[in-house]
Amino acid sequence: MRWLILALLPLPALAFAQQFPPVDWMTTDPARVELGQLLFYDPILSGNREVSCATCHNPAQGTSDGLSLGLGDGGIGLGPERRADPANLPEQRIPRNAPALFNLGAAEFSVMFHDGRLEADPTRPGGIRTPLGEDMVAGFTSVLAAQAMFPVLSGDEMAGHYSENGIAQAVRMGFLSQPGGAWDRIAARVAAIPEYRARFDAVLGQGAEIRFT
Repeated sequence: MRWLILALLPLPALAFAQQFPPVDWMTTDPARVELGQLLFYDPILSGNREVSCATCHNPAQGTSDGLSLGLGDGGIGLGPERRADPANLPEQRIPRNAPALFNLGAAEFSVMFHDGRLEADPTRPGGIRTPLGEDMVAGFTSVLAAQAMFPVLSGDEMAGHYSENGIAQAVRMGFLSQPGGAWDRIAARVAAIPEYRARFDAVLGQGAEIRFT
């Protein structure tokens, strides 16, 4: 079928299709993928337990949200219908759109964000340069995995207002990657759920520490 399709393409399109090399995908473990999928849709990762990763990276919207500027914590509804909640207004609108996630796990994507503030860098201890600098923890398999650490630290994306929850308070006080910081607190929430504990045991080993990385 592939060759039939190529045969039906006009010559300029055929030349264009042939110039792309095979995609270098990471090797994946089905058990880890399933666990990641569950967490992607679980609002437990947000400070107020109201916003999941999928809230703004909605498959129905091509893994974006259909909005020019994202609206995480303090929003209600999904996709283009999402709007600010009058009872819990966000402090500000997220100053960028929620980018689509398709193919970002390919090895060719080594830089994240339009300003390149997160990128693969073999000179750094963890192999990745991030806005946290030397305070960034190690243990990532890709820049995409490292980038996913940051939306939970944003008050307007997932953390919430300072007075609302312990995660937001830790963020505002600058406790992020330290022991007992925001990432540790989120990981502890997940570890306290028996089903998640069992799934992590299956992929990490019985009783292994659950860290946000």
